[in-house]
Amino acid sequence: MRIWTKWFGAIPGVPSALLLVMLAATLAACPSTDEQIAEARKAVPEALERGDRGAAREAVASLGAEVPSDPAKLIELAEVLVQAGEAPRALWVLEAGAEKFSERADVQLALASVALRLSNPALARSVAVRVPEDAPEHADALILRAQAELGLGHLDEALALLKDAEGRYPDRPGSRLVRIATLTAEHRNEEATLAVEAAIAAVEGDPDQAELERTFRRVQVQIQLQQREFEPALATLRQMVAADPKDGASWQLLAQGLAANGQAEEAVALIEANLEGDTPSENLYGLLAQLYAATGRGEEAEKALRAHAARSDSPEAVAPLIRYLADRGETAAVEEAIREAIVRFPDEAQFYVMHVEAYLELADLDAAESAAEAYGDLPNALDASREYLRARLELARGDAAAAAERLRKLAPKLDLASTQFWLGRALEAQGDLEGAQRRYAMAQQRDPAWPAPDSALIGLAAGRGDWRAGVGLAQRLLARHPGNEGAWLLISQGLI
Repeated sequence: MRIWTKWFGAIPGVPSALLLVMLAATLAACPSTDEQIAEARKAVPEALERGDRGAAREAVASLGAEVPSDPAKLIELAEVLVQAGEAPRALWVLEAGAEKFSERADVQLALASVALRLSNPALARSVAVRVPEDAPEHADALILRAQAELGLGHLDEALALLKDAEGRYPDRPGSRLVRIATLTAEHRNEEATLAVEAAIAAVEGDPDQAELERTFRRVQVQIQLQQREFEPALATLRQMVAADPKDGASWQLLAQGLAANGQAEEAVALIEANLEGDTPSENLYGLLAQLYAATGRGEEAEKALRAHAARSDSPEAVAPLIRYLADRGETAAVEEAIREAIVRFPDEAQFYVMHVEAYLELADLDAAESAAEAYGDLPNALDASREYLRARLELARGDAAAAAERLRKLAPKLDLASTQFWLGRALEAQGDLEGAQRRYAMAQQRDPAWPAPDSALIGLAAGRGDWRAGVGLAQRLLARHPGNEGAWLLISQGLI
């Protein structure tokens, strides 16, 4: 069950050539001023910290597509666009900028990086090779070229480039890390082990490289755990968390390693001891809750998450509790937790949207409408989110046609899993099963961790008698969500 909106949509694909021409024609006359870029740079991370990607996109909506006259401002503009989820737009601006500032290696590298981000390794490689060997960015260009070669399926070429980068720039750890990760991903464990041992030896004992040494040791531990070499891995991790009790990454690996070795209860005891000590690591409450849930101690998991939410001054600490309660189907408890969050964080728009979703799940439409009005009264409320909530209420009140029309118009602006999913529900209610299936698939792509689109697709497959497809979808859903009752029911019926 999903009753909160997750405001982190996938980055859209690169627009078609026609769309790029239209974008250029629309925006070319709208240059971005330094003040606009500075305002967007401030607003975007603040919005993302709140989990509000819609606000981030709105913050960059006024930025033009004309190439700034200053290369540094061009790169800054591209960074803000990427951060806001507008990477295709950043690519267009950088392509124009790379022609205008062909001698600037930093501009070329920025273009190659965004191209790689948008799954265009051929473009990334063709741009990265332009960076001259005497440029300060050459080390990064070699790493980026290697990543592009990997994207093109050229493993040996990628490893050769990384090896070259290590030899040329021994003080730059990036190439070592990428090469080790590549070898590990390709199951070339012996080579990966030798590479990480050499990396540790190069920085061991140097106080200025202490954090880098810890990074390399964590990589070494991950390789050991992958090969089920638990004894050395767990010994290293125990030393690391003892030396730095607030090292969340090492704690996470230690918990995973102990659980994989049948010692989950020991992991629980170690984290409990940390949290009961004089200097507890607040970030461990979420990990402790995961371990409690994995060992069948649901009540203690909820208690740990509530303690974390109560102790923290960040609204983000409340989200894990809400997700946990929602996953357990405790809708009333979710509504209560959201109501308490609104009292504590009255300016956090995300909780108002969650509140509407919770009331809709409880079928309390009047309360949902009141909650939607409360959201609409916020000074930081987004027009797109208001439209989304109106559509949700229309669908709940049985007006599927109005909801579908509103969501169709909204989807290009608020292209999130939730938008696509509820558009699918509206289309299904109108009998447009083909359109519904397409929207559910789009929702699934935008948030693979959310089980609702999978469940909807399973329902469509079962409805048309395609049990083989339904069972296949159910099996994939159970791999990610073992407790999904609908998937278990379909499989148990043996309809294949």
